[in-house]
Amino acid sequence: MMVNTSILSIFPMRFAGRNQVSGVSGILDFFTYLGAGIGSLIYGLLVSRGRYEAMFASWAVLSALSVIFIYVSKQRSVIWEK
Repeated sequence: MMVNTSILSIFPMRFAGRNQVSGVSGILDFFTYLGAGIGSLIYGLLVSRGRYEAMFASWAVLSALSVIFIYVSKQRSVIWEK
């Protein structure tokens, strides 16, 4: 819940100096709801076919990929700071 709040409301405040907070917030909201809709459709189809295992496996894979992405991003930011 906190991540969602941070991304959708706190991050756009970085663009206050350019008077683009509403635009950035709107774009982030659009893609959030688009992703939620697509995810609901895909997982709804999986569950309706009794494939709970596929849903849980996809969550595990996406979580692992997220951890790897964050680690790589952090390593790149450390390199750029040097």
